[in-house]
Amino acid sequence: GLAGLFSYELAGTLVPKLEASPKGRVWPDLALGLYDTLAVFDAETGHAEVISWGWNAEGKADPDLARERAHAFAARLTNARPPRSDDRVLGTGARPDISQAQYENKVETVRALIAAGDCFQANISQGFSAELIAGVSAYDVFGGLLSQSQAGFSAYMRLEGLAVVSNSPERFVTVRPGTEGQERGFDVETRPIKGTRPRGRSPDEDARLASELLASVKDRAENLMIVDLMRNDLSRVCRAGSVKVPQLFRLESFANVHHLVSTVTGQLKPGLSGIDVLGATYPGGSITGAPKIRAMQIIAEIEEAPRGPYCGSILWLSPDGAMDASILIRTLACEQDDAGWKARFRSGGGIVIGSDPADEYQETLHKAARLGAVLGGLLPFQEGPNP
Repeated sequence: GLAGLFSYELAGTLVPKLEASPKGRVWPDLALGLYDTLAVFDAETGHAEVISWGWNAEGKADPDLARERAHAFAARLTNARPPRSDDRVLGTGARPDISQAQYENKVETVRALIAAGDCFQANISQGFSAELIAGVSAYDVFGGLLSQSQAGFSAYMRLEGLAVVSNSPERFVTVRPGTEGQERGFDVETRPIKGTRPRGRSPDEDARLASELLASVKDRAENLMIVDLMRNDLSRVCRAGSVKVPQLFRLESFANVHHLVSTVTGQLKPGLSGIDVLGATYPGGSITGAPKIRAMQIIAEIEEAPRGPYCGSILWLSPDGAMDASILIRTLACEQDDAGWKARFRSGGGIVIGSDPADEYQETLHKAARLGAVLGGLLPFQEGPNP
């Protein structure tokens, strides 16, 4: 089926009332491939299955062609170089694009807009830039991240002179055949993340930080706002009365942070597919804010730079209408030129009326720490253009 990248700026096509995307865009809004041969890996058993539809030039399945392609792909897999999974430092250090004072001023601007009634929450990020060491590729960085943290939605995608290296823990939305057969249609699920604390340096500190997050009125309010937004988005394409919240404010712990994660589910209306779900929900509310359109307008005004893959999605859509899509947080946007590879990434958080600018800045550093570590660490801000 289809698989590939939705950049954040694709929202300018899908969402009404958005201004033109920021200048300086390098990444395509949309990069999808049609794949008829793939390998499915079972992490629990350690086995892989190669599948091919064997589509011919007329788009029809040819069993002989399917066998030929499946065997050829399996042979390529046996000779493929796995990503290196060692603890080498692969970059020259990641430097922030703006100072702490500049980021805190952006937070204050959003708080003033919230106080004026413009929105309830807006997700504001800052950018980081790094150069990879000579001879190191974006694929090596993917292996380095996997050795530290095998996030549930890790992904690697290569384009001409570009590569997405994602260590994302967040599902955007999945569409699957219903458990009661075709009469029930498709089930839809989204799992927004909102609310963060760093991992502790000792078991006691770690437990204290987790308990603090679970008890935080501010973080629960942020999470609830996004849950309500996603309920509203899913209601546009799901059967009346089917949208539920089976899980609210669940604590999930990752390599460097604790998160609050909620789950929203629904049953897709007859005749609709994953494409319709994307049209109704993209981009995810957890990385925009509420109300979504106004929050995105504020993001464009305040960040003043294209996000590219950040807060977009890596996704697949199968011929039967099923789909799974991530949200590209903890993600490197790698660009190659004659001098080698450069890596850029962004880290942000949801700003609400009760946000403390200094705390919000520290949260962006906690989220950036894992990417920064594999690139040689987070460096201090320095005046002048980043590499």
